This record gives sequence, structure tokens and C-alpha cells, in this order.
Amino acid sequence: MNQSGTQTLETDRLILRRFTIEDAQDMYDNWASDPEVTKFLTWPTHTGPDVSERVLSEWIPHYEEPDFYNWAIVWKKTGMVIGNISVVKQTKNQTDYISDSADIGYCMSRAFWGQGIMPEALKAVIRFLFESEGFYRVAACHDINNPRSGRVMEKAGMREEGIWRGGGKNNSGIHDLVWHAILRDEGKLPPKSDIAPDMVHDIFFISGPNKFNYRVCAIILHEDKILAMHDERSPYFYLPGGRVCMGETAEHAVIRELEEELDIKARIVRPLWLNQGFFNEDVDHLNYHELCVYFLIDISETDLLDRGSRFILSENDHVHTFEWLDFDRLKDEYFYPIFLKTEIFHLPDQFTIRTEYE
Repeated sequence: MNQSGTQTLETDRLILRRFTIEDAQDMYDNWASDPEVTKFLTWPTHTGPDVSERVLSEWIPHYEEPDFYNWAIVWKKTGMVIGNISVVKQTKNQTDYISDSADIGYCMSRAFWGQGIMPEALKAVIRFLFESEGFYRVAACHDINNPRSGRVMEKAGMREEGIWRGGGKNNSGIHDLVWHAILRDEGKLPPKSDIAPDMVHDIFFISGPNKFNYRVCAIILHEDKILAMHDERSPYFYLPGGRVCMGETAEHAVIRELEEELDIKARIVRPLWLNQGFFNEDVDHLNYHELCVYFLIDISETDLLDRGSRFILSENDHVHTFEWLDFDRLKDEYFYPIFLKTEIFHLPDQFTIRTEYE
């Protein structure tokens, strides 16, 4: 290995660089003082900026060492430091019986959760450790009670390897550790795009004023309410979901879309409808022939209900506003699909093919 230490890395939205002592206030304000961020970490919540400054003063001299990897995560738009990602442990091949490996740790401001930012940073670090530093294995672990961190690892291309029972202790106490890892030679280095190469071809085509679309939607219900959304491009409410990609099943697509839009690992209860829709879209004004599979979704093992009756999340460059709508409210709302305004009151027991003309 020819190690070069903490080098500046850049992604579409981030700069990963060495910390400076001037970053102490950002560190304290944005994550180190937040007990929700430190809940699953091994160091105590900082009680003041002086604590953050003291920590940085201990880290900074180590940047002279070629095997010290510790990055400040900088949000390009503002120049603000919003988090930290580092190599917390290394194993070097000093014998023939062990591989060169690195374990990663990370944390970030709660204001930036759910926007794909930490996977973006983790992918950049993994690529650097493989391609520039010569590591063979990169691993990370999380408290079993913090599955959100596991989804970060999965989005960065890591595979779950197993559970180390009672193997960790953090600010929440003793816990099981879930380990993920990725190997340099398994042919799955994280792509520069946030989407895997085989999942970039959405199934649609346009012919003149007409458009064919194949997509999936999630029916997420709670106490006679349905979760709907809209964004800066659409004046109406619609359901979480999106297009199916070439070579992808509808089941995989709806789970993937929920991870991307809501940052949850949900479960399919059953498919409800295959709707053949024929309509003129209110934004692009094209005539649509759309096939959409609607799935009933179980969110009982997610934190979705803790986010309130209305919440906002970002996905890439789009801002999504989510809201729980009463069933009775649908009839008066600018909401699609129209058929759901009445059919929501009697979901089918069996998968049903239906047709809707608007």
C-alpha cells in the first residue's frame, strides 16, 4: 500500500477536506451538540463549542500521518461543514493471512438527513480507499436499532455480512452490531451516479404528443389517512412511487422508490391494482398511456409516523412535501389518480386490473 492520508475529494454536492480549527463552531452547531445525532455514537454530545475545538485540536496534527483519514463534509452551496466521515480502524497486510481493510464511521447534521448526502460522501471515500490507497476491503457497522445507517451503507454498494451480537456499546447502551462491507475485486465499486448502472433506464417513450409510462405507486395508510406528496413541479397531490427501470420488477421498483423518496425500508403487503390510465398530464400536457401497479405497503417497522402530519424531504434537486390526507378529504383535493378518491374506501382483496379514462 502507498498511503497518502486525507486528500480533498469532491462530489456533485460535497467537498470532503481536512478539518481546520475554524470548523469548531459548525461542528458544534450542526451535529456534535445534537443528542439525536449522537444517540448511536460512541462519544458524548458536546456541551459547548470549546469541546468541539478541543477535539479538532487533537485531530489536526494527525493530518501529517499518511494513514490518517478524517474528512470534514462540506455542503458546496454554502461552504458549511455539515458532518464528518473517517477511517476509524485499519488492518494492514503485514502477514499472508489478512487483507488490507478499513472500517468507516460517519455522522451528519440532522437537517441534511434523507437527501442521499451521506451515501454520496461514503461512495467517494470508498472509491478513494480502493483506487488511490490500495485497500482491499472497506467495512462499516451500525447499531441494530439504527437501520437508517444501514441503508446508507447499502446505497453505497456495501453488502450486509452479519450481526455481532452484543458487540457494541454507544450512548444508547450495549447493542448488536450489523456489519456491511464491500471488496475491491467483487466488481461492485460504487458508481459515480447515485443510481446503479443497470437501473438508469426508466421504461417510457414519447411519440409526438403521446407518452407511454410504466410506473409503480405505494398505498401507505394510517388511521383512515393516506400518505400523498407533491413537489415544486406539480400543483396536485400524487402518491409516492416512480417509474420501473429496464430489467427491474415492479416489486423491486416500489421498494427502491420508497428508499429514494422517503428513506425507509418498507414491506409490500400485496399488490392491489394494475391501472391502465389514459389522460392528458397537467404539467407537460402530453397524452399519457400509463400502466401503474399499486401496492399496499406496511410501514410498521419504519419511523415514518414519527415525522408528523406534514414533512418535507429532498431527493437530488427536488423538494418533496408529504402529507397525510384524510380519505374524506380526497374528493375535494387536486389529487391523482382520480379513481382512488372512491376506491380508497374498499380496497380489493385480490389483484385487480382496471382502466381509467380522464
